[in-house]
Parts: sequence; structure tokens; C-alpha cells
Amino acid sequence: ALERGYSIGKFKELSVSLFKGKYIRFSEDKKNQKLIPEFKKKDSDLKLICNHIEKNLGPITSVIEKRSSAINKKSKDDFNIYVLHLAPSLSNPHHTLITCGMSSHTSKGENAESNLEISIKLPKEWKLDSTSLKEENHNWPLKSLLDTAFYPFYTGAYLDIWHSINCKGSLPSKWDYESTVVAPFLGLSDLKIPKKDKEKIVEFSILMPIYK
Repeated sequence: ALERGYSIGKFKELSVSLFKGKYIRFSEDKKNQKLIPEFKKKDSDLKLICNHIEKNLGPITSVIEKRSSAINKKSKDDFNIYVLHLAPSLSNPHHTLITCGMSSHTSKGENAESNLEISIKLPKEWKLDSTSLKEENHNWPLKSLLDTAFYPFYTGAYLDIWHSINCKGSLPSKWDYESTVVAPFLGLSDLKIPKKDKEKIVEFSILMPIYK
């Protein structure tokens, strides 16, 4: 815990819970299983994804948003994308928002395919309360994250690491960049999930702005 830069209070809390054998992973908490029903499935990829994030980056603070791929009517291909929030710590003084569920859809190119989860980091001063997230100046990173996450599903486009996305006109006027690049998330390795036909590789990425 100290290596990840937690506060003394958080370090004590984690140490005591581990010593008593009472530490509960985010995906095993009953409250979170109500928010993310997929956690209850025995072969849940989302559960493995959350455990991987928690193991490498630290405790997940909350689920900040949920969105379904279904727009007008449901189909067998529908899936949910959840946005997880990791609060700032001493070693990582940023809010981290990361998707869980984007990789349910396989983005396919001519001779390649990808299963991505994407993230974005925000300054620790950024307001993420429910009131602030109704305001354009605070909610655009969350909107950009979700728009990007569903982009391959709705358009059929192939999206992978180092691809760039034009976001001109979708940001508040004071933000002077027009594109983002899907970069690797350093410190969060790929997650390999065994499947019947072949291994599924979940890649973790972060959205980075491209300035003029």
C-alpha cells in the first residue's frame, strides 16, 4: 500500500482488513454486484477486469456512470459499459476514470482485432460530484470517454492502440485541441482471458490530447 502512495489512514485500513482476512475486492462487494450485475456470473470478464485494475492500480472508489449499447431496442449483442473511478493517491495525484465493459465488443480490422478498455486522467481538483457532472465544463471528459468507448460498436470502425480520433466540435470552446490518441496505459498490462476458441487479450489504454 505504501508503494502505491496511499495515505497513512488508508494504509492502516487496508492492513487491518488484510490481517483479519476481511478484505473484499470491489467485484465481490454486494453493493457493487447490484450496480454491475455481470459480477455475479461465474465466467464474468468484467469481474476479471476489475480485479486486474484493482491489483495494479489500487482500490476502485466507485462506479461513476453506466451506459448500455442498446439505443432503441434490445438485441443479443447488447452490452453495458461502466466507468470506474479511482480517487487520487499520493503516488498518483489524479482522478482516474476507466471503462469496464468496452472489451465486450471486439473491434475488427482487415487483418487484426482488438478488445480495448480506455481511460482518462483528470487533475485532483476536478469536480466529479453529481451536480458538477451536469455542467459542460466538468462532464466533457466523461462524455468523451463514453463516446470513444462505443465508437467501434456503433460505426463498425476498427479502433486500436495509437489510433487517433477527431473530436473537433465535441469539447467546450476553451479546450484548444481537436483530436485524441489512444495510447497504452503504462503500468497496466494486458489481461489475458482464456476462451474456448482462443485467448482473449484485453488491452488497457488512455486517451491523450493532440494539440494544434
